[in-house]
Amino acid sequence: MKSSMKKKFLRAAAACAAVLMIGSLAGCGQRGAGETEAPETSAASNEIADALELLTAVWESYPEDAVFPAAGGDSEEMTMDGPGACSVENAEALDASLAFPADEAGKIDDAASLVHMMNANTFTAGAFRLKEAGDSQAVAQALEENLDGRQWICGFPEEMMIASVDQYLVCAFGTADLVETFQNQLSSVYETVSVISEGPVSAG
Repeated sequence: MKSSMKKKFLRAAAACAAVLMIGSLAGCGQRGAGETEAPETSAASNEIADALELLTAVWESYPEDAVFPAAGGDSEEMTMDGPGACSVENAEALDASLAFPADEAGKIDDAASLVHMMNANTFTAGAFRLKEAGDSQAVAQALEENLDGRQWICGFPEEMMIASVDQYLVCAFGTADLVETFQNQLSSVYETVSVISEGPVSAG
């Protein structure tokens, strides 16, 4: 009798242990599912804060042998050795330094630049946050037209590239190798890059 009761007790204990083990595994499975959602949360938190962050991320991704003497920003706040923020209040300055059309300045609310210190036409990049993402094609076309045929003071850039990254337009012009490197690094940092226009800069 005692042996029979002991067997029943052991069977019940084994069944309870099995239930607890299944519950534990299910709990681990739920934590695992939660962990697969973590990258989405991380991606959401990695939204581009501003134009300066965009260019800085690209610049910091450059391999050491591709880095050149650089500066950024505008006359109000110049940054050495990397990108700098530009005021969007001075439309003429954006046009003169970054080739961003002055009559389109009302469509952006943030800007930054990265320029070769030896000559702006050796390499210049600008990032511009659009107030309305739907304006990207029209503003990119105006920017391309402004680049083509303008009067260049310090030499003549060979190539140009205009791309969109989320709500930003990014433009680069200069020697072909430096523009290509910038475009490659931009694409390696931001998966959402869409090239709108690229090619030689037309002479005026």
